[in-house]
Order: sequence, then structure tokens, then C-alpha cells
Amino acid sequence: VSQSRYLGTRGWETTGTDGEDSGAPITSISTTSRISSKTNITLTVNETATTYSCVDTTNTCTPSEASSQTVYPGSYLRYYSVDTATNEESLKSQYFGFPVKCN
Repeated sequence: VSQSRYLGTRGWETTGTDGEDSGAPITSISTTSRISSKTNITLTVNETATTYSCVDTTNTCTPSEASSQTVYPGSYLRYYSVDTATNEESLKSQYFGFPVKCN
């Protein structure tokens, strides 16, 4: 049976019956700035973890350690995190499309 514990502003963490961390971290994307055709992204995690990410246009890059990226229209951001108990989040991918101009 797993349990959850509240980590304040970082959200909830799943733990095993012995109190050990048994849940994968959860990484979220936030936009820190948008300048013309590029968007600066920050990745945050709900617990202490190392975040890996990469950006490309084919959704095939291999993430490396990074918690922020700059993405351009037509590109993919691929990312995941690994916590201190070595629980690994599944690889996520987010497409950043071209801006749509409405007349």
C-alpha cells in the first residue's frame, strides 16, 4: 500500500509503506518569456530531482540535464525527471506550433 505526503508548494509525493519515496517525479512546463518567434521555458518538478530535456524539430532528440530551454515555432520539447530515490518519470513531449494570426 502506498501513501502520499504533502510537500507544500511542490505538491504531493507518493511513498511506500516504509516511508520510502516510491513515486516518479512530476515535471511541469512554465513559459518564462515570449519574444517574437521564440519562447523561453522553465521546467519545474514536484520534488527534489534532476531534469533532462532537449529541443528539436523531429521529436527524436535525447534529453540531457537542463531545467530551462528556448523553443521556436515548429519544435518539440522532450523532457523527464529522476528523483533522488532514482524513480524516473516517463518521457514527455510537447509540440510548440506556429502562431496563428487571426484577421
